Amino acid sequence: MQKVPDLTYRSSQLSGDMQYYHRQLEKLSLLLGSKYNATSLYPPEKPKGMHWRTYERHAQRYLELVEKREEAFMKGAEAVLKRFYKHD
Repeated sequence: MQKVPDLTYRSSQLSGDMQYYHRQLEKLSLLLGSKYNATSLYPPEKPKGMHWRTYERHAQRYLELVEKREEAFMKGAEAVLKRFYKHD
């Protein structure tokens, strides 16, 4: 039997994946006029000319994505540690 190709959007396949969060944070950073820093927990500063309400909306989304990215990292690290200690 022939395998049916997966025709769903790549973004829907990655919704819980850390790479998804990195890409979303990178897009938001560019929108805010900055280069993405994967080690930063805080959004870039407000770019000149952007309305505060717009910036606050983007900054809030940035913080939410950072939190989800960190949760995905911890979940992955926990799985690795469980496999490692399972073999001892």
